[in-house]
Amino acid sequence: MENKLRRLLFIFFILMAFFTVVSRAAASVMVARVEVTGAKEGELSYEISGTGTVKENAQKYITLSDGLKIGKVSIKTGQQLEKGDLLFQYDLTSLLKKKSSLENELTKLQLQYDKTGLTGEEGDGLSEVKAAQMAKENAEEDLKAAERVLADIKENTKKEKEKEFKEASLAWEDLEISKEEAKKETERAVTDAKRELSELNKPQQNLMEKLEEYKEAVISKKEKNIEDVLYEIYDFYYKGKYEEHLAEKSETNEKLKRAKEDLKDIKKKWDTAINEDDKDSDEEAVRKAYEQQLLSKKEEIKNADRAVEDAKDSLLRLSEKDDELNGAINNYREDLEENDRNNMGKAYAALYQFLYDTLEVNEEKISTAETKLSRAKEDEAQVNKQWDSKLKDAFHKKEELNHVLKNIENGTYDYKEELKEGKKAVTDAKRALMNAELSLAEAKETRQLGEENKYIQQKSIEIDQSILLLDLNGKQAEIDELQRIITDKGKVTAPVAGVVTKNDLEQGGILTGQEKLVLATGGYELSMNADKEDMKRFAVGDELQIDTGTDNDKITSRIENIGLPDQDGKVKFSALLPEGNYSVGGSLDYEISKESQAYPRCIPVQGLREDSKGTYILLVKEKDSVLGKKDTAFRLDITVISQDTKSAAIDASLSDEDQIITGSNKNISEGDRVRIYEME
Repeated sequence: MENKLRRLLFIFFILMAFFTVVSRAAASVMVARVEVTGAKEGELSYEISGTGTVKENAQKYITLSDGLKIGKVSIKTGQQLEKGDLLFQYDLTSLLKKKSSLENELTKLQLQYDKTGLTGEEGDGLSEVKAAQMAKENAEEDLKAAERVLADIKENTKKEKEKEFKEASLAWEDLEISKEEAKKETERAVTDAKRELSELNKPQQNLMEKLEEYKEAVISKKEKNIEDVLYEIYDFYYKGKYEEHLAEKSETNEKLKRAKEDLKDIKKKWDTAINEDDKDSDEEAVRKAYEQQLLSKKEEIKNADRAVEDAKDSLLRLSEKDDELNGAINNYREDLEENDRNNMGKAYAALYQFLYDTLEVNEEKISTAETKLSRAKEDEAQVNKQWDSKLKDAFHKKEELNHVLKNIENGTYDYKEELKEGKKAVTDAKRALMNAELSLAEAKETRQLGEENKYIQQKSIEIDQSILLLDLNGKQAEIDELQRIITDKGKVTAPVAGVVTKNDLEQGGILTGQEKLVLATGGYELSMNADKEDMKRFAVGDELQIDTGTDNDKITSRIENIGLPDQDGKVKFSALLPEGNYSVGGSLDYEISKESQAYPRCIPVQGLREDSKGTYILLVKEKDSVLGKKDTAFRLDITVISQDTKSAAIDASLSDEDQIITGSNKNISEGDRVRIYEME
């Protein structure tokens, strides 16, 4: 019997071993094998590539700092600039104030960073208690400060109003100077237009002056003066060549006399030479000679008559205009001498028109010059009106502040509004102190709850510190940039040569982020489009590579301008092209790549999972079972901060030892058994 029991027990253990082997073999087949990795600190790499279009008239967008005040604007729209020319100058007071504000923000961030590290060895809840205690102390300090401000409200108000009055006075003086400069330009334009019109009207003016001189000479009845003015009128009519006209007329008259004498001599010569009896001679030779003499006489007389007629025609032509002018002058003189006012105007008009017709007057140019003068005067009036309005507003502001200061000096100023704000600040500070005291009490109670969330809190603090460190670095970069501007005395110069095409800057204005200052470089730019989700990771100033399609290396440029998304979710952006031969409308390939900031928790994108509840990852966790510990898939909800094509930066409570599932040989979900795949 005992041997039988031993055999049965032996068979049982053999079967148990067999089924265990079979079970484990089945499990190795049925349980999912997974690949795992840990979360690591790292950077993401963002990339965009595509094809852009070459455009001419490239635009250079000048970087402007939001929130700063413009102290001086040295350019105008349409102005040609060289590289290094002064564009504008920030207000130094505004720069220093902005720097001070940023330094305060940096200090607060540093305090927040230090505050996040006030945990750990002293036990859970201690950091909250200390933070609450610090908040209470800060609230107490804020209350004291508010009470001091309320107590010093009158002195602070006076200082503030004096500062505002000084700024308003300087602004008014600057406007006075600017008005004078603008006034000089418009006055110069009017003067130039008058000079141009006067030059075109000079011939008519000279004509009227001559006729006025003639009128005065006739009325004075001084023949010598009349003759002198008449000579000037004739010389004016003949465009300064009256002496030449008289000489030509005298010469033509002499030619006529000589032609008449020649004609007389020719007739006399032939009358003597021809014997009338020869026409009846019996000799044929004598008769032929007589006939030949008659022909010669006729030809010579004909030529001489022609010479006389030509001289008469020339003399008539030269005398005809003289006669017309003499007639017009004599008619005007008779009316002047007889003081005939009814006909005087008609005679003057006829004489004036006769002389005016000889002038080379360009009516179109005169009309253009008159229009130019009229517009110049309109511009002058408009500019004066605009500047007067600006000066009036600035003067009223200055005088209002001056009136306030006088009231403060004589004790009649009403501090009602300032006191109201001061009392409100004290009330708010008291309320904040009360809240801080309540928070401190709650923190002390919370500290007693134990260390249940110690691990999660610690990891959260590490993430907060990383984010705050990024904020600290960014804030320090802003301060460094401001210091650079302050070192340059707020001056901003043209980075390239070009023409100002858009200038939204105004002296004394505060930059809101909507203003633009653009230079047309005259060169080329590459216009590109990309999805707004891709472009949100890039900013103006980021580098990009452009393939020109030649054997040369790719060229490097920077993003110059980024527009707003259109209806299709596309964002238009551009980059300047260096000097070279480009085809307007042609296409060039481009690539943009950018490394992100350092993130404390990065994992492969294969580890990301998503369902209706949100984004999560699966971890490998050991779970106790009847047969011992088993590796099980454990779900952890996360937030994806950013990702590229390979990695994702996440916000999650993870330790350096946590194993994240990035791949498996079958579909798995939370609670499934898994087996970590180990490379042989």
